[in-house]
Amino acid sequence: MAVDDDITMNESTSCVGKRPRGSDITAVDDHDHQEQSLCSSSEPADHPKRRHIDIEEEYKVRKLINV
Repeated sequence: MAVDDDITMNESTSCVGKRPRGSDITAVDDHDHQEQSLCSSSEPADHPKRRHIDIEEEYKVRKLINV
């Protein structure tokens, strides 16, 4: 009987805390859609980490400041 109890316990605890496979796929798709909508915005990004930085332009500005 102890063997049967162990098998039943393992089966019942193996899925605890896991999401069904379909919900994981939906969550990824929702996240991708959100990123696309953020990137396709025509408004300039005012957050410094989201601003596009042209490395060439940055180098030119630093060079002018140091002259």
